[in-house]
Amino acid sequence: MPKPLKLELQDHYQSAKLTDKQLARLNSLQELNHSNSKRRAESLTESSSAKQFSNRLFPKWALACCFLLAVMAFFQYQWRPLDDPWPKADAIAAEVVYNHLKQRPLDFIESDFHELKQSFVQLDFRLQKSALLDSFIYGGGRYCSLLSIPAAQIRSAKSIQGEYETLYQVDYRESIFGALPKLVQGQASIIRYHKGVAVEIWVDKGILFAKTRSI
Repeated sequence: MPKPLKLELQDHYQSAKLTDKQLARLNSLQELNHSNSKRRAESLTESSSAKQFSNRLFPKWALACCFLLAVMAFFQYQWRPLDDPWPKADAIAAEVVYNHLKQRPLDFIESDFHELKQSFVQLDFRLQKSALLDSFIYGGGRYCSLLSIPAAQIRSAKSIQGEYETLYQVDYRESIFGALPKLVQGQASIIRYHKGVAVEIWVDKGILFAKTRSI
């Protein structure tokens, strides 16, 4: 009695054998597939770990802060003058205001300009008058310095409001003080602010003048 077709097929496939070459080829393909699967798994694990580390190191709020700082720096750069014609003016104003607020004792109490001028015998320049000082009322002075250059610090008489003005005069050295407006060239004085105090700065008769004034 002949076998059913299904049994015939089973016997045929069970009796089939791979040659040594075919078996080696099959083993090679299995090993290659296993190796590729392992690399893909390792790559996914590393990517996931890197992402988790990045999230721990740079949380979203920190990234947002970095972006905001970058934007602020950009706009600050955009609005900053590319070429400040008076590069040392802010440093001059800061030192003048610092000593103005200190109100250290005066070396000379003198309301007459000519007498005060004669008092500063240790300076290598002479005090000068300037058209911008017509309303300044002298009260005395003391030796001081401005950006490390010997200077005369002069204090006004007390105003009705009980305030003083401080005036600096120093030999103008452009290599030290930088470019500053010169009245003889028709340039107007400049104003710089520090700690709420205005400082008017100009050069006249070879002397650098810097004077505080009420805002």
